[in-house]
Amino acid sequence: MVTIHTIACLKDNFAYIVEKGNTCLCIDVPEAEPIIRFLLQRGKKLQGILITHGHWDHIEGLEDIYAAYNCPIYAPQHPNYLIPQTTHPIQSADPISIGGITIEPLFTPGHMPAHWNFFIREAEALFTGDLLFRLGCGRILDGTPQDFFNSLMRYTALAPQTRFYPGHEYTRANSYFCEKLYQHDPSLSEKLKTYLEKHSRREGEGFEAVTLRDEFEVNPFLLSLDNKLWISGKREDPGVSLFRTLRILKDSFSNKPRQSL
Repeated sequence: MVTIHTIACLKDNFAYIVEKGNTCLCIDVPEAEPIIRFLLQRGKKLQGILITHGHWDHIEGLEDIYAAYNCPIYAPQHPNYLIPQTTHPIQSADPISIGGITIEPLFTPGHMPAHWNFFIREAEALFTGDLLFRLGCGRILDGTPQDFFNSLMRYTALAPQTRFYPGHEYTRANSYFCEKLYQHDPSLSEKLKTYLEKHSRREGEGFEAVTLRDEFEVNPFLLSLDNKLWISGKREDPGVSLFRTLRILKDSFSNKPRQSL
């Protein structure tokens, strides 16, 4: 049986420990200390590390973690985002097997060119890095709207009960954007209210993971995939055009009371 533990890091990052028997993997290493502390408390050692992408806030703790556990590091490589600690570059979607845990890499560019998600079929768990957040998605920092849209489309092939684990906790900030976006749509407003009540903060390890089924009901960027969204009283062009419009709106959004869309 696979167990997933959420480790809060830095200001709003998450690392994840995936545990099965005596095997522990870590997905993303924003900082080392809370991860090492968690493992010491459980008397566990790491057998592997997987990195979704090379932005500093997902790899800052790699050097210290590697010094402590000297385990394989699976990470993407890109000329602009080199990860020197990498022992096993991720270059294809070939499954990765570590200590009885099988991880399926999914190539998901858009936030940046070398960005990967990790799917553990046995646990029906998806680790989305900075592609998908609760009620939102990542910024297009070094990619294109088309790439990002195509990457989000990959989620439509996964089982609806798949739970996803994002690289950051942005739920509250994203909810403000959704509230404003859905203010003239009673159905979506009610779905958003239900979502927020269902996925409120728990005591202990961060937040409960959300299923893709729940996320597809209310996340505007996922709703844009098949044009189930109105903006400013009109239907936008379907597909990537709607996604691009949403991303521009979100990038310029603030939580000031008079903010309008």
